Amino acid sequence: MSDSPKTCTVKRHVMVDAHITVTPPPYVGRYARTPEEMMSALQAWAEEFGAFLRDHRSQDANIFDVEADYKDLCSACKREFLAYVWTEDGKDHCSDCGALVEEEVARVQ
Repeated sequence: MSDSPKTCTVKRHVMVDAHITVTPPPYVGRYARTPEEMMSALQAWAEEFGAFLRDHRSQDANIFDVEADYKDLCSACKREFLAYVWTEDGKDHCSDCGALVEEEVARVQ
């Protein structure tokens, strides 16, 4: 068995998820005075929008954005990288698996 410490490469800015955000028209919730009223107005709009997608009757202009979520990942454990500095060596290690950071990759596409 080897006594050498486990090492890893930190992969910066890795896409881990993607989703679509729909922005309702500006008039939705215009007269809401409390967060509860805004939630109710947005829920009603979401239900109406769902019906629109089913039957194509609504003529409202809506904004669709595709958004990606990015994180820094550890190559050893494949989890989000959070640096932990060990007091013995003063170097960065992965807080999940303890792997010593050998190098960092600027951006992975």
